[in-house]
Amino acid sequence: MLASLGSLAVVLFFLTSVVVGRHHAAWEALGREWFARGDAALAAGRPEEAQMALRTALVYDRESPRYHFRLAQALLAGGRTAEARSYLRGLAERQPGAGPVQVELARLAARSGDTNAAAAHYRAAIQGLWEEDPEARRLQLRLELAQMLVEDGAALEAQSELVAAEARLPADPAIRTRVAELFRRAGDERRALEEFRTALRGNPGYAPALLGAGRAAFALREWRAAVTHLRRAVRLLPGERAAAELLEVAEAAVAADPFLERLTSAERARRTARAVKVSLARLTACLARSPAPELEALRSRAQSLEADITPSQLRRRPESLERAMDLVFAIETRTAEKCGAPEGEDRVLLLLGGSREAQG
Repeated sequence: MLASLGSLAVVLFFLTSVVVGRHHAAWEALGREWFARGDAALAAGRPEEAQMALRTALVYDRESPRYHFRLAQALLAGGRTAEARSYLRGLAERQPGAGPVQVELARLAARSGDTNAAAAHYRAAIQGLWEEDPEARRLQLRLELAQMLVEDGAALEAQSELVAAEARLPADPAIRTRVAELFRRAGDERRALEEFRTALRGNPGYAPALLGAGRAAFALREWRAAVTHLRRAVRLLPGERAAAELLEVAEAAVAADPFLERLTSAERARRTARAVKVSLARLTACLARSPAPELEALRSRAQSLEADITPSQLRRRPESLERAMDLVFAIETRTAEKCGAPEGEDRVLLLLGGSREAQG
């Protein structure tokens, strides 16, 4: 009798397991069906419909992280930010290493202006788990983080992220150019120029890299390099008026700079004499508009140096050329302060003075 009861219990347990298993399988199938509907609606730009379908999917499988995450995305698409944030935070507590969840939290924090929280979530996403192409995703996110930091004014932090990204950059000129542009915006023109040149080694005719390299070289006052890159960029991008204007200034700087290599002594003297003449005219005009003791002092200094900056002295004695150009740069700097930004040759001389000062 006991043996019969035992056998019956085993049979009943087996039948119950089969029924329960079939019930679970049916519910899981319904969950997948509603998830697919929600996923399709979200992809088609119907977030409200997606939300309804995904909530239904969760009725059949309340624990699915995938269903929770897609519902959070549908809520974000429908503008229900607070509810989406709640779902995402719950997921982050359950799966702190889930990269996609951390990205959504990062973007939410960035939109709300909480840069510190956004940066923390971005870094968690970069270190997190990704099912598809993790290296590409991490690079994309590091650049996204760097861009956010640039826009927030955190230039040094942005530079740090970009330097970290450099180690794993692909050869793609478009990606290299994007990194270079971010370096420029973060204030590191030198690294920007190096990245633009790397992009150009991969594709010498890539117009965005040529334009960026020209601008970076101009900012660094590397006039010949600026001319080389900007000429090619302007040929490829004839509508870039700003680039054409930079090219014009860079060409004028190359034509006026007496310190360029491989110039004859006569050419150095000619350029210096012209610079003195232009700057003294600017000084006279500025004094007439805005008399000031420091400008009068510059005129006196010019008069005292008159014998040392004759064409013959400039040709024979390099120190005379140095004194003359120091005077020119001082005049252009002070007159810019007193009488406003210069134009034409005076603008070029002011830029050359800045270049000389930067070089030490």
